[in-house]
Amino acid sequence: MGRRNGVVIGYDLGKEYAQISYYLPKGEDAETLAVVAGTEQYNIPMVLYKKKDMNQWLFGKDAVQMAKGRDENTIEPEGYPVEHLLKLAHKGEKVKLGEEEFDPVALLTLFVRRSLALLGIITPLEYIGGVMFTTEQLDERMIEVLLQVAANLRLKTDQIYFQSYRESFCEYMLQQAEELWKYEALLCDYDNERLRMYTFVCNRRTIPKVVFVDRQDYEEMQRQADYMGVLPQDGLDEQFLEIMKGYCNGRAISSVYLIGEGYKDNWASDSLRYLCQGRRVFQGNNLYSKGACYGIRRRMGTEEEAK
Repeated sequence: MGRRNGVVIGYDLGKEYAQISYYLPKGEDAETLAVVAGTEQYNIPMVLYKKKDMNQWLFGKDAVQMAKGRDENTIEPEGYPVEHLLKLAHKGEKVKLGEEEFDPVALLTLFVRRSLALLGIITPLEYIGGVMFTTEQLDERMIEVLLQVAANLRLKTDQIYFQSYRESFCEYMLQQAEELWKYEALLCDYDNERLRMYTFVCNRRTIPKVVFVDRQDYEEMQRQADYMGVLPQDGLDEQFLEIMKGYCNGRAISSVYLIGEGYKDNWASDSLRYLCQGRRVFQGNNLYSKGACYGIRRRMGTEEEAK
């Protein structure tokens, strides 16, 4: 059983990064674990690195540094990086590193376990009351993978749930001031490969109120990028502005949320100027993990307002 007064965790499993938000028992709001103390660097690269001929694994930033050959003591580190952990686990095929083969779900579990251990500076893991994992899509295979990961973690709680990004956006919005979703709320998630847009709409004429979250994808904003960097692209602001004008025309939109690594080099100046005309605009990258936190609290009966 989970502790109703324990720490609850929202764990975002993305394609390239993971992120952990948490709710302390007496906390006023969900907080997000910073990988560098005192910063807003929340993203943990979903990368493992196995040293050659050794049963030694690195994860996150340390794994990335080794993969890029930038370790202080080694110009050309010898070992095997493992990227795209969620995709590999979903695919289910063995991962070959040198002469050895590894179960991809076990590798994903190793990453999750190591990253959760970062919470040790905040709370012992035995005090976890519940965990909500959130990922982009929850098909049958993904649920199977996450169930295996949850079982392998052997956490001292049975309060472990899964929800999609669509649900996490919904849970997040329901915890915001109602003026921010008086009409429509728009989430623009850009990861350099595509722009995903979710629209949150609440029908207030029903009892209880009914919420809809629609999604549209825009592949035309793709540019080459991964955890190692991004290639600049001319005309990106113009592309985004055109999409926003086409989408917002004739709609009443109360708030817009810009999240994702794709915005981090501050190219969207004209688009932001347009979006800020009569709308509240927010930029960040921890919406899904916070939405997962709100979701687990509601599931455990500690979040009354969203019912």
